[in-house]
Amino acid sequence: MKCINRIVGSLLLFSSLCACTDNTFEVKVTVQSPQYVMESTQLYLECLGVGGITVSDSAVVNSAGVPLSLEGTKSNCPSFYRLRVANNTYPFIIEPNVSLLKMTIKDSVSFHVGNSEVNQKLVDYLAFENSINDSIKGEVARFGADVHHRDSLDARILSIVEMYKDSVKHIVYANPASPVSYFSLFRKLAYGIVPFNPADKKDLRLYSAVATAWHSKYKDSPREKQLYRFVTKARSNMKMEEFEQFFSNAATSNFPDLTFPDAKGKYRSLSDLKGKYILLDFCLYSQLSPSDYLLFKNVYDCYKSKGLEIYQVSYDPDLDYWKKAVADLPWVCVSDPNAFSARTYNVSSLPSNYLIDKSGTIVAKNVSLDMLDAWIK
Repeated sequence: MKCINRIVGSLLLFSSLCACTDNTFEVKVTVQSPQYVMESTQLYLECLGVGGITVSDSAVVNSAGVPLSLEGTKSNCPSFYRLRVANNTYPFIIEPNVSLLKMTIKDSVSFHVGNSEVNQKLVDYLAFENSINDSIKGEVARFGADVHHRDSLDARILSIVEMYKDSVKHIVYANPASPVSYFSLFRKLAYGIVPFNPADKKDLRLYSAVATAWHSKYKDSPREKQLYRFVTKARSNMKMEEFEQFFSNAATSNFPDLTFPDAKGKYRSLSDLKGKYILLDFCLYSQLSPSDYLLFKNVYDCYKSKGLEIYQVSYDPDLDYWKKAVADLPWVCVSDPNAFSARTYNVSSLPSNYLIDKSGTIVAKNVSLDMLDAWIK
C-alpha cells in the first residue's frame, strides 16, 4: 500500500498555464442540467497556473440550454483551464492555435467539448478515471468497517490502482508530448490516492519521457521549466538515496566504478586498482597549494608499500593547466571536467575523498590524510 499512501505533492504541479500573453480565447458553454439553474448559479472559468488557480472570467447560469461566453488567455504552449459550477469542475485544454471552444455540461460528471481532438482524449481519460474511482469506492463500501479484512481491501485497491497505472502508461508512451499525458501523471484518485510517485524508478521514467518531449516541443515555457526542475530534483533525490543505501551497506557491496582519461588520453578505471587500498580523491588542481601537493606525495610515498593507490579525479575545466599540473605525479590522475562523477559519489564540495579497502568496501569518507594509519594496516 505504499503507493496508495504517498503524496507526491500539490495538484498545482499538473495545473499550470504557460506564459500568458495578450492572445485570448473564447469558450462558449451550454449547461444542459436543470439542477444547476433552479436558481441563479455562478459559472467560473479558472486558469490552472504554475502559481495556483485564478479566476479568468465568470457568468451567471439563469436557464438551461442558453449558451454563455467566457474569455481567457492562451499561450504558445498548451494551457490548462477548468469550468467550475455548483462545486463541480470540468477541466479542458487550450492549445496555442485555438481561439474558440464549445463545451456542453451534461451533468455533475459528464461534459462534451466540440471540435477538439485533444479535449476528447481528455474527456475519455476522465471517464476512465471516474470508473476507477467508482471501483475503489465500491471496494471500500463492500468491506465497510470490517477491520479484520483490511489487508484484503488494501490488496484489492492496490490491484485497481495498478490497472489504472498500466492504462496511463500506454497513454504516456503513445504520445509523451500530449497535454493529456502530462495531466494524467499528476492526478489523485479517490480517497487521496496518488498513483504515480517520482521516487519510484518505473514512474520516474514516465515523468522523464514527458519532460523530454515537452523540452523538445515547448522549450523555455514555464510549464516545461517546472517539469524539468521536478524531474531533475526527483533524479537527484533518487541518486542520493541510492548512494546512501549503498554506503550504509558498503561491507557487502562493491564500490561504483569510474573510468576517465589521464593526461595522456588513456582511460583509467577505478576498478583497475581493486585489491589495494584506494584513496579516491576529488579536487580542483587550480585550488591546490604547494603544501597540498607535498602532503599527497608524502602520503603516497609512506603508504604505497602497504598497498595504497591514489585515484585522483580533477574537475578542472582548463585541461592544459591540469595536464601540466599532473605531469610528474606518480599516482593515477584523471580528468572529469563535467563532474559526472559528482552524482555517482555524492560530491557536494571540494576537496572530497573516500577510502576503499582491499575488499572493495568504502570504509571512510573525507578522511584526513594524516590519519590514514587508523585505516591502513
